[in-house]
Amino acid sequence: MTKKICITVCLVLVGAFAFAQAQPRAVLSKADIDNFVKNYAAIDEVMSSLPSGDTDIKMDDNEDIGASVAKARNAKIPADASAKLARLGLGNNGFEKCIVISFGTTAVFSEEMFKAFAESGLDMNEGGSDFMKNIAAMKAAIHINDYNLIKSRIDDLVAVMQD
Repeated sequence: MTKKICITVCLVLVGAFAFAQAQPRAVLSKADIDNFVKNYAAIDEVMSSLPSGDTDIKMDDNEDIGASVAKARNAKIPADASAKLARLGLGNNGFEKCIVISFGTTAVFSEEMFKAFAESGLDMNEGGSDFMKNIAAMKAAIHINDYNLIKSRIDDLVAVMQD
């Protein structure tokens, strides 16, 4: 009996520790998505002007995609770029919001495309599990509320980001 209790307690603790990992903080509101869509051209200009060689922003090819998202979310950008993003309605953490929206849009769009291909009967086994792991890693790096907000506006986001 004691052995069963110990095993049960161990399994519960392992499960608790596995699920107790810190979830990324939520940063988006409906207004942030609205401002991103409305001001995308100007936001894209600011984001494109950032120095590509900056080690805080540059992502390592060997790095896990979830770690890349976390690293990018915490990157420091020049004060003038941060001020421009704030003036475009994204607040003082506009860069982080852009990262979350960009990776979130990629994850939602990729997941929907993958499901559509699988439902159409295409064989998604080859490379499919790696693809889904990358999507899962992107999703894990974004708060579920932010992800759901992006998902609710995916058509608008894809439309402006494709132009």
